[in-house]
Amino acid sequence: MSKENPFKKIGNPPVEAPIHLKKKVMDGVESIKLIQEVSSLFTFNYASVFSGILKKNKKNNSNNKD
Repeated sequence: MSKENPFKKIGNPPVEAPIHLKKKVMDGVESIKLIQEVSSLFTFNYASVFSGILKKNKKNNSNNKD
């Protein structure tokens, strides 16, 4: 049995990816980014909303004590 690690052969020597494969990957990344941006338009960032409410309540409470 050989004790040579086959994973050391991966990427040696480095080979440039074909242009059509690069384009396919970049199109996928652009699609995911678009979906992420569109979904952020229709969803709330609940953490920032909650912290904003707490800050507003804290400010109102401190004004009422004065």
